[in-house]
Amino acid sequence: MTRESAPLLVRKVCVVTGNRTDYSRCRTVMRAIERHPRLELQTVVTGAHLLERHGYTVDQVMDDGFAIDETVYQIVEGETPISMARSIGLGICDLATCFNRLKPDVVVVPCDRFETLSAAVAASSMNLHVAHIQGGEVTGSFDESIRHAITKLSHIHFPATEDARKRIIAMGEDPDYVFNVGCPGTDFLLEIKELDREQLVRELVPLVGKELMFAGDEPFLLLVQHPVTTEYEKQKDQILKTLDAVFRAGLHVICL
Repeated sequence: MTRESAPLLVRKVCVVTGNRTDYSRCRTVMRAIERHPRLELQTVVTGAHLLERHGYTVDQVMDDGFAIDETVYQIVEGETPISMARSIGLGICDLATCFNRLKPDVVVVPCDRFETLSAAVAASSMNLHVAHIQGGEVTGSFDESIRHAITKLSHIHFPATEDARKRIIAMGEDPDYVFNVGCPGTDFLLEIKELDREQLVRELVPLVGKELMFAGDEPFLLLVQHPVTTEYEKQKDQILKTLDAVFRAGLHVICL
């Protein structure tokens, strides 16, 4: 067989996504893998994607045309620190079994979710190459600890900023395998249709299951609060203080 007639080596790239947020970082990456003649996409869905109370967002992955190779149910109910720790352990066990079946060449993990940590631990323990999207960022809290841990478990890095690239290299990673590619989540901006103010309000309100209670030209606040994972016991007090401040502002509020 001549060099010219030899079949192309196809590498299997397994993308693990655990919820709607990290999927926004994976979607265009998955499409690029599908288009590449020497890559085969494998899709593993886990975490909140598979929970009805979080919208069963695995449907979004399938609606985008991706075939699901494996589903891994790993979340332990409870919404407590111990349930998160148990979920991480369960994910490591079941994702290891999953990777053993799929036998990927590379496992792609996004960001800083605990599901992602499970995937990185399982894959790296099995001597699989791990590619990490959006590492090297500093945000504080437990998320940052997870993110940096995944960086040290990974072999190929795709940070979103130059500062993040330098930080990953400073952590001892090989500069030849650290690529500042920007955040793949911003690709969504190119797909968003332009809306005027009233259209925006009408688009947002159904997402929270309420009827439109004010005109689109009236001032309003959009409230999104990220919990501080290391201050678990203070979260109720923190959101109540935020809501009190918002109510005292006297404006309409759409709270996600």
